[in-house]
Amino acid sequence: MVGLRTYDYKNNLPVLANEMGLRSPRSFQVDKSKVTSFAGAEGRIQRIVRPGAFAGSTGVAGTVRPLPRGKVADNAVVASTTTVISLATANHFIATEELSVLAPYAVLTLAGTWAASDDAVAVIDGVSITYTATGAVLADIATGLAAAINASPYLSRKVMAIADGAVVYVYAKDFESLYTTTASETTAGDGTLTAGAAAMVAGASIGTIASVDADALTVTLSAASAVSLPVGFPIGVAGSLPYDDNGSGYGMLSPNQTLDLEWSEMENMHGVFVGATVYKDKLPYIDDQLKKLFPEMQFI
Repeated sequence: MVGLRTYDYKNNLPVLANEMGLRSPRSFQVDKSKVTSFAGAEGRIQRIVRPGAFAGSTGVAGTVRPLPRGKVADNAVVASTTTVISLATANHFIATEELSVLAPYAVLTLAGTWAASDDAVAVIDGVSITYTATGAVLADIATGLAAAINASPYLSRKVMAIADGAVVYVYAKDFESLYTTTASETTAGDGTLTAGAAAMVAGASIGTIASVDADALTVTLSAASAVSLPVGFPIGVAGSLPYDDNGSGYGMLSPNQTLDLEWSEMENMHGVFVGATVYKDKLPYIDDQLKKLFPEMQFI
């Protein structure tokens, strides 16, 4: 690991919890052109990689980039309206890249008039989940249905459900599976629960990135978003993967300090860690695919 000058970027604390088992078996050149720069407090250009950032592919052998993934923050994305998206990892993206929905997902939509004791039923990968409404507010019913899906001992290992208003978004945690998803309801009124497609939709495009504000941690699209997404939904650049052609995960660029690629030595060669104990809540981004790729990392 190359020793670098450390910067406290956005008050981000080191994610390292315990140095026991810390392993950096390989090193790569980090492509700093894949990190959006900004004018730092010291009056000079900085290209910051936050502690806990995982490495992603660039398409060039021997090089990696901070994995361009993030979760929608602050406000939900609304189709045909949203052009600016908040991402804690915004500076790991660059203009002209295509922003995509990373995980296959399904959309369950509530409509009409519901009442207490009405049933909302979702069937995902053959598993039926029923939520019995305790009131008539659609957003409350959506929240209850999402919680019921996430509480399923079987489905909680495969999918994550997020409620946003009267809609429940369900995505595959492995970022690969296209689970069959259907919905139905039993209501006293004209309430409905519908699934947008019979199977999860994969690779949906959100739009092209026109610009990145690395200081405000936002990306601006060249046109309004093509899809709606809730806060907490994983998005990113589909072409950059956290593993190489052999399926081996690259690892974490730095679990204990901020990297400034403008000031690094040895032409930006960095060790990539695959074994460490880190604080999960201090990571700029984590998902279940990354956890599976790096079983030697313990997330606490």
